[in-house]
Amino acid sequence: MLIDEARWIGRHLAERPPAEVYPLCNVGSSTADFRSREQPWIDEFVFGHAKGGGHAVIHVDQKNADGVDLAGDLLDPAFRASLRELSPRTILCSNLLEHVTDRGPITEALTNMLVPGGRLIVTVPYHYPVHHDPIDTRFRPTVEQLAAEFPKLRLVTGEIVVDSTGWRYMRIRRSVPGIRHWGWLLIGRRYKVSCVILEATS
Repeated sequence: MLIDEARWIGRHLAERPPAEVYPLCNVGSSTADFRSREQPWIDEFVFGHAKGGGHAVIHVDQKNADGVDLAGDLLDPAFRASLRELSPRTILCSNLLEHVTDRGPITEALTNMLVPGGRLIVTVPYHYPVHHDPIDTRFRPTVEQLAAEFPKLRLVTGEIVVDSTGWRYMRIRRSVPGIRHWGWLLIGRRYKVSCVILEATS
């Protein structure tokens, strides 16, 4: 997640009353170390408001690791049903869809997890280097193309967020001992991310 992407998400979360935002389910969360040390702006800008107010955030990932509250496969109906039972008011899916070869089952699963009136925040790179995790399908949608992946949901708002260049992240990498090498950085080019907020109307 990029820094200005995290700010965009956090700003939109903070605009609404907590009762309309939480519980929040963070799908593809990665580990606590990733959110707090490798990319500390995630904890600061996205989840800082939740931590300060004691609001519920459930971190979900396929791998069972430190900082993952629930580990499982979104395509497993039983696991998906267990997430829906938590009645999340918001689902966050950041930088996941470019790493799956068949987006349809994932987008349908995310749609089905939403309660009526619940919101889904999705971000996908728009102008960004290839980054294998373990694959990158080069899915780089516009706001309209990203929203179209969720035909049952209403687009609330969307924006292509323009971040800084790779120099910004190279400086961060150098300042944090032990951080993994971000070899995919394109140093002089501005990164852009497509960000949408979608709502379940029924």
